[in-house]
Amino acid sequence: MAGTTVALCRGQEDASITIADKQRDYMQHLDNRLVVGGEDKPKRELMREAIQELLDKHKGANPAVYGDLGYLILFATAADAVSVFALDLSQNARLQPLIPEFVVRHATSTKHA
Repeated sequence: MAGTTVALCRGQEDASITIADKQRDYMQHLDNRLVVGGEDKPKRELMREAIQELLDKHKGANPAVYGDLGYLILFATAADAVSVFALDLSQNARLQPLIPEFVVRHATSTKHA
């Protein structure tokens, strides 16, 4: 896309929509706006904590920056488990589940030589 900047970040702060001194574990920016974010934890039993951090780190969207972008795509991972959400950018931001928790397994080939 001409004139569009896309940036992938890990372990950096995002001042546009994230509370100061908190950083998201994963961020995808499009034209300097956070559009995809994520939190990850090392153990599956920490999934609730990862999901809660999606909300805890959100400070609200500045309409001058985010305009008509109505939501962010956020995901939480805990070991091999993944959940995907939409976070609406209204004053009372809420997480809406898009894809319920699923487990990523390594696929093995069934092809024989």
